[in-house]
Amino acid sequence: TPTLKKAIADATATRIADVPADDTNPRASEWIDQLRAQGWRRTESDGAGFGDLQPRYVFQVPLAGRTLDDVFGGFNQLWRRNVRKAEKSGVDVEMGDFDDLAAFHEVYTVTAERDGFNPRPLSYFHRMWRAMRDEDADRIRLYLARHEGDVLAATTWVRVADRVWYSYGASSNDKRELRASNAIQWRMICDAH
Repeated sequence: TPTLKKAIADATATRIADVPADDTNPRASEWIDQLRAQGWRRTESDGAGFGDLQPRYVFQVPLAGRTLDDVFGGFNQLWRRNVRKAEKSGVDVEMGDFDDLAAFHEVYTVTAERDGFNPRPLSYFHRMWRAMRDEDADRIRLYLARHEGDVLAATTWVRVADRVWYSYGASSNDKRELRASNAIQWRMICDAH
């Protein structure tokens, strides 16, 4: 985002928490106050905003009123190049189903080990899938990026009304130069559009 780029360029922030948000939800602030009044306290992690907690930092890609060409053109050159590289390399992104959660979880645990966070168990994702699918058949999707049969990246996509979230993402340590993560993110953006 322009705000983050400016903070990095100006060296005004050393952590993402030091950068003021472009937008805040006043209702969220009210909920935080209500939870604090009931005794809830924020659990501190390593400050990254990830790990075994829900992410604290959310980035939005506005899609309304924009073509996919507009959206793609708004990304930086390196990201666009990575998407094209994945396509040319034969990375195939497909939607998975409940049975593919095990493949997702396998690369998710690789990601957890590489990035130093505690992974949720496969049973968590099974429960999440069932609960969300029982509510709405298109509430959650699973995406898998494969190359020559190998799952290189996998993500979950959650939809509520007109909003879509990239909920969980994972990537293998193998064939990282093929940029499967970029390909899978672009596919989710296209589907959300």
